[in-house]
Amino acid sequence: CEGASTAIAVGIGKAKDGADYETIFIWGAAKSGDPIGIYRSTDKCKTFERVNDDLHQFGGPGNGNFVQGDMNTFGVVYMSTVGRGTIVGAPEGTEFVEVPPTGLNKITRSIGKVTLTQQNRTLLVNVPSESKLEVIALNGKTLLTADVNGNRSVSLKKLPTGKYIAKVVGTNGKLLLKKAIAIK
Repeated sequence: CEGASTAIAVGIGKAKDGADYETIFIWGAAKSGDPIGIYRSTDKCKTFERVNDDLHQFGGPGNGNFVQGDMNTFGVVYMSTVGRGTIVGAPEGTEFVEVPPTGLNKITRSIGKVTLTQQNRTLLVNVPSESKLEVIALNGKTLLTADVNGNRSVSLKKLPTGKYIAKVVGTNGKLLLKKAIAIK
């Protein structure tokens, strides 16, 4: 990021409406003499806006050393911390959808006749008609897709440990089921 004085961690997020380039987030300093913090640029690092303030440094990105923008919601940024989990920064008025916590061994949730059960690193999908399973990372990137019909077992062995969203979508594009999953 050429426009930044110091960029210790860099990530991208959803582009601002009307922009043709992703938003860039840094943990660093926009200009020489600026305080270290989280900054956002919507113009390819020509200018920056500070996201956090001096009272909300959270110890910096720690050993995780990541800053990542949300690919679905403009302005939302995630950052690793020093022993404080992952923090989320968002423009005022941003609405979040709460995802209920899940267990790690066996989880079943159904809507109508569609069920999705996780057993370790396998998803068991039961759908009445042809559908598509999508496993999406928390940054919005689709990591796995599979056509499903009836009872189907889908392996998650190629995915790294972490939290994901699993969606079952009908051929008409209608969301049939959406749930949080965790892979150990």
